[in-house]
This record gives sequence, structure tokens and C-alpha cells, in this order.
Amino acid sequence: MSIFFLRPLDMRASMQSSTQHKINHREKNMLATEQDAMREFATNIGAEDNNINRQWILTGYDVWVRNPHYTGPEQRHPEDDEYGD
Repeated sequence: MSIFFLRPLDMRASMQSSTQHKINHREKNMLATEQDAMREFATNIGAEDNNINRQWILTGYDVWVRNPHYTGPEQRHPEDDEYGD
């Protein structure tokens, strides 16, 4: 078994390195994904008066998402190819 004694300067550097690793790991876990951004967009924009009656909202990513505030009957997806119903 080996015992190592760190000088104060080395200990400080070791602690900073460990702390920096924890911060980087925490920041990495806190980054929003594109899906998170679209979900938040739908939640915020869907609550507006002019969107409350729309089941589908077009995001800035050119993706349609469901409006979580919509409570009416089921609506067809805007890009649905079925015609004549």
C-alpha cells in the first residue's frame, strides 16, 4: 500500500480539477435538447389566444408539434397526405 502526500499547491490544483469536472458534468446535463426547445415553444405559444384553438403549431425548426393547451376535437396533422375525408 502506498501513501501519497500532496503539497498544498498540488492539493488545490486537484480540488479545482475535481470541481471543474463536476461543473462540466452538471452543465452537460442541464443543456436543453431540440425536443425540449420545441416542447417549450409549444407550451408558450400554444397558450396565446390566437393559438388556443389549434392542435398543431409550427416551430422554428419547421416541425409541427401538438399544442398542449388545445382541448377540442382531434384535428388532422397539417402534413397528412390523406385527402377526401
